[in-house]
Amino acid sequence: MSGAVLMCLKRDHLLYMEKKKSKLALVDFDGTLFDTWYASCCAYNHALEEYGLYMEPEYFREHCDGGYYRNFLRETLGDRYDELIEPVHDKKVVDYHLFYGLMKENTPLMELLSALSKEYYVVIVSTGSKKSMTEILEHFGRLEIFDGIVDQKEVERKKPAPDAFLKAMELYGIGPENTVAFEDSQLGVEAAKAAGLLYFRVEKIV
Repeated sequence: MSGAVLMCLKRDHLLYMEKKKSKLALVDFDGTLFDTWYASCCAYNHALEEYGLYMEPEYFREHCDGGYYRNFLRETLGDRYDELIEPVHDKKVVDYHLFYGLMKENTPLMELLSALSKEYYVVIVSTGSKKSMTEILEHFGRLEIFDGIVDQKEVERKKPAPDAFLKAMELYGIGPENTVAFEDSQLGVEAAKAAGLLYFRVEKIV
């Protein structure tokens, strides 16, 4: 790892760095950095199988992809929601690595972020699990591009609320005028707008 920037992505934020940067790039994960929907669907169905439940891939892509698990699993779990929501999600997270091979990286964006990292802190802002996102970055050999992760556990309100973006700017001490966001979903775009950020929208990972 480069000595110019000492990072701690061991499920936490940047500890310190030798040279402070004055700009911030905030990047969504699912659908922006990686096409993960099919891998995520398979992982959830793997977890749901022991309870006799299943989500059609088409349903997952339309209603669940990029969303918060406590919201999108409600219909599938039905009246067993309170009983199963955490066991299902926990098993999905533990076994997610089995499905990393089904993901596709957004290589052009990765290369852009790598170039930006010379002047910008590059930070992931996502409703996903910090553990899973870190492991996926390690799997694809992209961990060193990123300075930190703000995940679902660090804010009370999820996108389209701007809380996660505001939290990241607070952590790095950088205002919206020096921050840019990369998003793929309408919820993410609305959150970026609410935070007063310039944003770029990823329409498709090819």
